Amino acid sequence: MSAALLARGRTRDRPGLTAALRLLGALAGALLAGGLLLALFGHDPLAAGLTMADGAFGSSYRIAITLNRAAPYLLAATGVALCHHAGLLNLGAEGQIALGGLAIALVVLPDGRDWRYQLAALALAIAAGAAWSGLAGVLLAVRRVPVVLSTLLLNAVGLLLVGMCCGRGLASRGATPRNHRSSGARSGCPR
Repeated sequence: MSAALLARGRTRDRPGLTAALRLLGALAGALLAGGLLLALFGHDPLAAGLTMADGAFGSSYRIAITLNRAAPYLLAATGVALCHHAGLLNLGAEGQIALGGLAIALVVLPDGRDWRYQLAALALAIAAGAAWSGLAGVLLAVRRVPVVLSTLLLNAVGLLLVGMCCGRGLASRGATPRNHRSSGARSGCPR
């Protein structure tokens, strides 16, 4: 396939090639933009890239931490991509993951070593996230609340609900006076 056909977007016979080229182009553009910004502020882009690579992949511990921190983002992206593929809009992945995490904590904390607890926690987390996303559908069907608005606002409500269950409430968001003492020390949530 010639470059002229790629330039005109006639790659219907190879959609995987087009997707790969778009992905590589986006990655190259992001690296270029990041490097230009680093250089603009007087930093060495190559040294910064090597430091980031070492911080993410420098040892087996760092790789484990990178995968641990990336997993929620990958899970959210998968959920949003599935909804997009079905023709639906889902901007509430953050709240759905937060409620799923709360459900797991409620089930696994008593005895997380038993595989039955872990399986029940997984099922409950899926149900909690699905129920939370179902609220946006109910609001659309019953009250005609736009999905964009409801899913974004349900994110905030879900995160505040999880915060309150962990004993922090609104204090962590700066919505209370500075002299307010959180009950975080008494909560059973891990820090």
